[in-house]
Amino acid sequence: MNDRRIAATLLLLCLTRVAAAQANGALPEQQPAAEAPITSPSQLPLPETPTAGMVFAPFPGKLSCGEFDSPWNNFYADGRVNRSLVLGRAWLEMEYLAWASKPTQLPALVSTSPLGTDPADAGILGPDGSVLFGGRQTQNDLRSGARLNFGYWFTPEHAAGLEAHFLWLDGHKIDQFAAGGDDLILANPFVDATSGLNSAVLISYPGLQDGEARLRSNMQLFGVEWLGRCLLGVQGCSRLDFLGGYRFLRLDDNARVDSVFLSLDDSTGFDADSIVARTDGFTSKNQFHGGEFGLVYRWWNCCWAVNLTGKVALGGTRTIARVGGQTTVISPTDDVTVTPGGVFAQPSNIGQYARSDFAAVGDVGIRVEYAFTPQLRLTAGYNWLTWSSVARIGDSIDTTVDPSQIAPGSNPVATRPAFAFRPNSFWTHGLTFGGYYDF
Repeated sequence: MNDRRIAATLLLLCLTRVAAAQANGALPEQQPAAEAPITSPSQLPLPETPTAGMVFAPFPGKLSCGEFDSPWNNFYADGRVNRSLVLGRAWLEMEYLAWASKPTQLPALVSTSPLGTDPADAGILGPDGSVLFGGRQTQNDLRSGARLNFGYWFTPEHAAGLEAHFLWLDGHKIDQFAAGGDDLILANPFVDATSGLNSAVLISYPGLQDGEARLRSNMQLFGVEWLGRCLLGVQGCSRLDFLGGYRFLRLDDNARVDSVFLSLDDSTGFDADSIVARTDGFTSKNQFHGGEFGLVYRWWNCCWAVNLTGKVALGGTRTIARVGGQTTVISPTDDVTVTPGGVFAQPSNIGQYARSDFAAVGDVGIRVEYAFTPQLRLTAGYNWLTWSSVARIGDSIDTTVDPSQIAPGSNPVATRPAFAFRPNSFWTHGLTFGGYYDF
């Protein structure tokens, strides 16, 4: 009995000393295994699906303005309440474009000469004649446009989604007008197909014709993209996405020359006091349809982000060109006569023409963003768009004319002017400024 009491007393004494040693730090406590530091949201498991009224808070260790555009932004960086589970995955972006395009060359369409030039030489390009309208490059000035982009993510982690892009770029509208009378000689210059020499048809010459001329030209670019987007990977504060889908582009080009004059003398070929109006119109419409693929690389740090985008579309360009012209004569007795053909548009080239070509479209861009909130950003960037095969209308205007076709003449077997497609490349580039909103 005494032995049991002694053993119990010794055991109690040992336990008491061990507890005292732990309290004084003499014996180390067992520490839990250290966890790997969190450096990216991709290291965290996705939380449960948010419900209405749930407040999303940053994860432990996240910077106060951390990876605002990470795939897990909707869960970890958004402080909004009652966020829609449907609209909460949609985004919208609007951009203003300040772009310039590859120029097109308009030939000399209206000319002039110094007063006193012989009527036989007036308007002929050379020592006594100069270009008034045309004869220079156009559509290469900086001009405005817009781009509307919107998309929807299928998953809260932004792993896959759909997006659409709409592009519009206005052209440089050319509208030039000149009135002749007694102060200015006006003519349409051309190359005589029968002799190969420069020639001209008069619009206004003092004492012979009192007329005026007008040149109008414009260009517009439209585009649509329907793309699927898939996350390829996330590494720290960057991600890489694949894009694939459909691209459409349309480039419209047109030029029109109008002239009207009052015949003052029968030597003009028209009875005195007759009114003569000539019109030459040229239009082209290039449409591209093709499949598109590309990559988007995104890097962000705090509230700043940089986007690098590269896309290629392969498909076909369908070009439709139209040439039209007519001469309207109102006689002194008010009889009206309309004949096909103006000056540069004659029965030999009037009509509609079409062709199809394989084409490729390339699109590269860089964009810098600043996020005021997790859902609102301002953007600024640069884009370059190139199209391998288009037909510009300025390249299809034939200024070699058989003068026997010009009213009041008529020659059904004449072959010039003629129409020919001259495909070439097209590019446009410039700055973009916009805003992005995450719903």
